Amino acid sequence: MSGVTNLLIEAAQRAAAGDAARYQVIAQELRQKHETAIRALLTSDVERIAIHDEIEALIDEFETLCYGITCCAKRRPRPWTRSPRWASA
Repeated sequence: MSGVTNLLIEAAQRAAAGDAARYQVIAQELRQKHETAIRALLTSDVERIAIHDEIEALIDEFETLCYGITCCAKRRPRPWTRSPRWASA
């Protein structure tokens, strides 16, 4: 599971930069890494399905959070796009 934390951080940073395509690719990479670990570690199909469903829900929630970050980033005024208060007086 090497690199998962770095992927999570990168996805959040890309979301903050408005790069939805990249955080979605990262979410897919996370799904693949976890699917590989599930198959390697669990022998019971019932356990695999249960853990897979739980991981999917968590990654879906992470994607939703990234989407929210992207929306906030797009709405945040940029310092160079507005005039200082004293300039309009």
